[in-house]
Formats: sequence, C-alpha cells, structure tokens
Amino acid sequence: MNIPLSWIGIFCSLKSINIWAETNTDSIVNTETIVQTFLALLLVIMIMFLSAWVIRRLNPALKRPGRRSGQVTEFCVVGSKERVVLLEMSNERLLLGVTAQQITLLKDLNQLNSNE
Repeated sequence: MNIPLSWIGIFCSLKSINIWAETNTDSIVNTETIVQTFLALLLVIMIMFLSAWVIRRLNPALKRPGRRSGQVTEFCVVGSKERVVLLEMSNERLLLGVTAQQITLLKDLNQLNSNE
C-alpha cells in the first residue's frame, strides 16, 4: 500500500492540532498572562538601564561630554580644513595644529613661561 508523503504530513498536522485543541481548553489571552508578560518586559528594561549605569560608573573612559578637562580658548583658521588652536588643559597651554587627518603639537606654551 503506497501512501503519498503529503497525505502523511497532512494527517500528522491535523492530529497535532486536534491534540492541542483537546488539551488547551483555557483562553489563550487572559489577564494573568498579560500582567506576567508586562512585568517580565519591565524587568528586562530595568536590568538594561541598570547595567548601562554600572558600566558608565565603572569605566572612566566613558566620560560625559559636559565634563571636559580641556578647553579651546582661541583658534585661527589657516586653510579650508586646517586650524591653529590654543588649548588650555589643567593649567597647561598648548598650541596645536589641527587638520582633517591629525593633530600636531606645535608649541608647549608652559615651557615659554617657565623660561622667562
């Protein structure tokens, strides 16, 4: 007796649907499952924010942009993408050349003040 494979697949799928329908007589969506799902989602979001906060506190390399230790006091545009910048950082003054590819220290102005 030759039974095509497609008939076997259809029979198995109908049988599994019938078994599922007989065993699951409760409503699929009820208030309890909605509340549990919402609380689980809220817990996951809280864990994400807490872990981000902990990583920020423990990693000093991730400073906020508002907490800068250096400040550009003056700058002069030399070319289309080139500038000369005077940077003050923790009581030091540096003269920097800034291009699109690199930043170069032109002069340490603290050395000039200490020689005078």
